[in-house]
Amino acid sequence: MSALAACLLLFIRSRGDDGVYIPRGGHDASVTTDVRITIYTMPGMKPLAESVEPTTAFTGTYTSLLPDKAYALVFAVDAKREIHWVAPAFLDPNEDPSGLVLEKTASETPFRSSVVFEELADGPLSFFSVVTTDEVHVSDVERLPPEDRTKERLQARFVHGAVREQRTVVVRK
Repeated sequence: MSALAACLLLFIRSRGDDGVYIPRGGHDASVTTDVRITIYTMPGMKPLAESVEPTTAFTGTYTSLLPDKAYALVFAVDAKREIHWVAPAFLDPNEDPSGLVLEKTASETPFRSSVVFEELADGPLSFFSVVTTDEVHVSDVERLPPEDRTKERLQARFVHGAVREQRTVVVRK
Protein backbone atom coordinates (compact mmCIF):
# COMPACT_ATOMS: atom_id res chain seq x y z
CA MET A 1 0.00 0.00 0.00
CA SER A 2 2.83 2.40 0.79
CA ALA A 3 4.35 1.72 -2.65
CA LEU A 4 1.04 2.70 -4.26
CA ALA A 5 0.96 5.92 -2.23
CA ALA A 6 4.53 6.74 -3.27
CA CYS A 7 3.68 6.17 -6.95
CA LEU A 8 0.58 8.34 -6.65
CA LEU A 9 2.60 11.13 -5.01
CA LEU A 10 5.20 10.90 -7.79
CA PHE A 11 2.44 11.10 -10.42
CA ILE A 12 0.85 14.14 -8.76
CA ARG A 13 4.20 15.93 -8.52
CA SER A 14 4.78 15.27 -12.24
CA ARG A 15 1.87 17.53 -13.16
CA GLY A 16 2.11 21.28 -13.61
CA ASP A 17 -0.11 23.83 -11.92
CA ASP A 18 -2.64 23.54 -14.73
CA GLY A 19 -2.87 19.73 -14.43
CA VAL A 20 -0.82 19.11 -17.57
CA TYR A 21 1.62 16.20 -17.38
CA ILE A 22 5.18 17.51 -17.44
CA PRO A 23 7.92 14.94 -18.08
CA ARG A 24 10.82 15.20 -15.62
CA GLY A 25 14.46 14.27 -15.92
CA GLY A 26 16.28 16.29 -18.54
CA HIS A 27 13.40 16.74 -20.98
CA ASP A 28 13.75 19.91 -23.04
CA ALA A 29 10.60 21.14 -24.74
CA SER A 30 10.69 20.48 -28.47
CA VAL A 31 8.37 20.41 -31.44
CA THR A 32 9.36 16.77 -31.93
CA THR A 33 8.17 15.52 -28.54
CA ASP A 34 5.66 18.11 -27.33
CA VAL A 35 3.45 18.84 -30.35
CA ARG A 36 1.06 16.41 -32.01
CA ILE A 37 -1.15 17.00 -35.04
CA THR A 38 -3.75 14.44 -36.05
CA ILE A 39 -5.78 14.35 -39.27
CA TYR A 40 -9.44 13.30 -39.13
CA THR A 41 -12.20 12.79 -41.68
CA MET A 42 -15.56 14.50 -41.43
CA PRO A 43 -18.30 14.45 -40.45
CA GLY A 44 -17.79 13.24 -36.92
CA MET A 45 -14.01 13.57 -36.52
CA LYS A 46 -13.25 9.98 -37.54
CA PRO A 47 -9.65 8.70 -37.57
CA LEU A 48 -8.01 8.62 -40.98
CA ALA A 49 -8.94 5.27 -42.57
CA GLU A 50 -6.84 3.05 -44.86
CA SER A 51 -8.76 4.46 -47.82
CA VAL A 52 -10.88 7.53 -48.51
CA GLU A 53 -13.06 8.79 -51.34
CA PRO A 54 -12.09 11.88 -53.35
CA THR A 55 -15.03 13.77 -51.83
CA THR A 56 -13.96 13.14 -48.22
CA ALA A 57 -13.71 16.19 -45.96
CA PHE A 58 -10.61 16.49 -43.77
CA THR A 59 -9.76 18.42 -40.63
CA GLY A 60 -7.29 18.08 -37.81
CA THR A 61 -6.48 18.68 -34.18
CA TYR A 62 -3.37 19.66 -32.32
CA THR A 63 -1.92 19.37 -28.84
CA SER A 64 1.08 21.45 -27.80
CA LEU A 65 2.86 21.36 -24.47
CA LEU A 66 5.44 23.90 -25.60
CA PRO A 67 5.67 26.94 -23.32
CA ASP A 68 5.70 29.23 -26.37
CA LYS A 69 3.70 29.16 -29.56
CA ALA A 70 4.67 27.03 -32.55
CA TYR A 71 3.70 27.20 -36.22
CA ALA A 72 2.34 24.42 -38.41
CA LEU A 73 1.89 23.80 -42.10
CA VAL A 74 -0.56 20.93 -42.67
CA PHE A 75 -1.06 19.63 -46.19
CA ALA A 76 -1.54 16.52 -48.29
CA VAL A 77 0.43 15.32 -51.29
CA ASP A 78 -1.51 13.12 -53.71
CA ALA A 79 -0.38 10.45 -56.19
CA LYS A 80 0.42 13.15 -58.78
CA ARG A 81 2.64 14.95 -56.20
CA GLU A 82 0.18 17.87 -56.04
CA ILE A 83 -0.18 19.79 -52.75
CA HIS A 84 -3.59 20.17 -51.07
CA TRP A 85 -3.80 22.45 -48.00
CA VAL A 86 -5.53 21.62 -44.73
CA ALA A 87 -4.12 24.49 -42.63
CA PRO A 88 -3.62 27.29 -43.10
CA ALA A 89 -6.31 27.81 -45.68
CA PHE A 90 -4.72 28.60 -49.03
CA LEU A 91 -7.12 29.70 -51.73
CA ASP A 92 -5.44 32.64 -53.46
CA PRO A 93 -2.06 32.04 -55.18
CA ASN A 94 -1.32 35.77 -54.80
CA GLU A 95 -1.24 35.41 -51.01
CA ASP A 96 1.28 33.67 -48.76
CA PRO A 97 -0.43 32.76 -45.47
CA SER A 98 1.72 32.08 -42.43
CA GLY A 99 1.48 28.77 -40.65
CA LEU A 100 -1.27 27.86 -38.24
CA VAL A 101 -0.38 29.27 -34.80
CA LEU A 102 -0.32 26.56 -32.14
CA GLU A 103 -0.77 27.86 -28.62
CA LYS A 104 -0.05 25.75 -25.54
CA THR A 105 -2.91 23.35 -24.84
CA ALA A 106 -3.08 20.07 -22.96
CA SER A 107 -6.14 18.79 -24.78
CA GLU A 108 -6.83 18.16 -28.46
CA THR A 109 -7.73 21.48 -30.05
CA PRO A 110 -9.67 21.19 -33.32
CA PHE A 111 -8.73 23.19 -36.41
CA ARG A 112 -11.28 25.89 -37.14
CA SER A 113 -12.37 24.42 -40.46
CA SER A 114 -12.47 21.36 -42.65
CA VAL A 115 -11.65 21.01 -46.33
CA VAL A 116 -12.64 18.90 -49.34
CA PHE A 117 -9.83 18.81 -51.88
CA GLU A 118 -10.38 19.63 -55.55
CA GLU A 119 -8.98 17.34 -58.24
CA LEU A 120 -7.59 14.78 -55.82
CA ALA A 121 -5.70 12.05 -57.70
CA ASP A 122 -6.52 8.38 -57.10
CA GLY A 123 -3.83 6.47 -55.24
CA PRO A 124 -1.57 7.19 -52.26
CA LEU A 125 -2.31 10.33 -50.24
CA SER A 126 0.20 11.50 -47.62
CA PHE A 127 -0.71 14.12 -45.03
CA PHE A 128 2.26 16.07 -43.70
CA SER A 129 2.52 18.32 -40.69
CA VAL A 130 5.55 20.57 -40.46
CA VAL A 131 5.88 22.15 -37.02
CA THR A 132 8.48 24.76 -36.12
CA THR A 133 9.06 27.45 -33.53
CA ASP A 134 9.92 29.86 -36.35
CA GLU A 135 7.18 31.44 -38.42
CA VAL A 136 6.65 29.57 -41.69
CA HIS A 137 4.59 30.31 -44.78
CA VAL A 138 2.73 28.35 -47.43
CA SER A 139 5.39 29.38 -49.96
CA ASP A 140 8.00 27.42 -47.95
CA VAL A 141 6.27 24.27 -49.24
CA GLU A 142 4.66 25.49 -52.47
CA ARG A 143 8.00 26.40 -54.03
CA LEU A 144 9.45 22.92 -53.46
CA PRO A 145 9.80 20.75 -56.56
CA PRO A 146 7.54 17.65 -56.62
CA GLU A 147 10.44 15.30 -55.83
CA ASP A 148 11.04 17.17 -52.53
CA ARG A 149 7.51 16.47 -51.26
CA THR A 150 8.51 13.45 -49.16
CA LYS A 151 8.96 13.14 -45.41
CA GLU A 152 12.73 12.76 -45.68
CA ARG A 153 13.21 15.76 -47.95
CA LEU A 154 10.81 17.92 -45.93
CA GLN A 155 12.71 17.06 -42.74
CA ALA A 156 15.98 18.02 -44.48
CA ARG A 157 14.39 21.34 -45.49
CA PHE A 158 12.93 22.08 -42.04
CA VAL A 159 15.98 20.97 -40.02
CA HIS A 160 14.84 22.57 -36.75
CA GLY A 161 11.25 21.44 -37.14
CA ALA A 162 9.31 18.22 -36.85
CA VAL A 163 7.78 16.56 -39.89
CA ARG A 164 5.16 13.85 -39.45
CA GLU A 165 3.27 11.86 -42.05
CA GLN A 166 -0.09 10.10 -42.04
CA ARG A 167 -0.99 7.97 -45.06
CA THR A 168 -4.13 6.79 -46.76
CA VAL A 169 -5.23 5.85 -50.30
CA VAL A 170 -7.79 7.68 -52.45
CA VAL A 171 -10.23 5.19 -54.01
CA ARG A 172 -13.23 6.06 -56.18
CA LYS A 173 -16.28 3.98 -55.35
